[in-house]
Amino acid sequence: MKNVKSEFTYGRVYHVFNRSNNREKLFKETDNKLYFLSLCRDKLKGYMHIHAYALLENHFHLAIAIKEKHQILDYIVNLPTVDKRKADTNFLNSSELNQDINGLIRTQFSRVFNSYSQAINKRYNRKGNLFNHSVKRSIINSEPRFANLIYYIHHNSRKHGIYKNFINVKWHSYHEIIDNSSDLIEYKFVLNWFGGLEAFKEYHQGKYLEKDFHSFWIE
Repeated sequence: MKNVKSEFTYGRVYHVFNRSNNREKLFKETDNKLYFLSLCRDKLKGYMHIHAYALLENHFHLAIAIKEKHQILDYIVNLPTVDKRKADTNFLNSSELNQDINGLIRTQFSRVFNSYSQAINKRYNRKGNLFNHSVKRSIINSEPRFANLIYYIHHNSRKHGIYKNFINVKWHSYHEIIDNSSDLIEYKFVLNWFGGLEAFKEYHQGKYLEKDFHSFWIE
């Protein structure tokens, strides 16, 4: 089943994905991954809830839910002037009919990608665009698909044959969720949605998505 490239809108859940240009290494060392996650925290969390992530060598996955309109407006209003960007100001000052939430969210992802690319280019003396495309996304329109998406993201390294056991992988949000240790992931929501810690662990040890792994893969 092909994923549909859906516009971002209030309150909806999405699988977000992007990979590096020419399958170049997106993350060369640990500091790169920490910096990318810090960018997601600083530039995305005001506009969306982040429920899961996975960082692989040349791509990443996120499970997100766009916040409700009043939450986004409150966030922008309370941003320090120095942190407000043109997209924020335009969104805030536009009439309700002309407020482009899809454009605003895409701009935030572009800010993450641009900041990360600039830092990598400077550090490793490279040039050009690091990311292959603008952000890719597909809408998650049912509760079972949300659970499957979280499973898919956490098992992604195993899906690619990098690891046999997803537990051995550090750079995904499973460990942060079970440790209640994340300031990026909405781990309380995720655990409550699955019915608690043990149910969350049990689901991840199952084989719920094996026959449908391809359905979340966006080429």
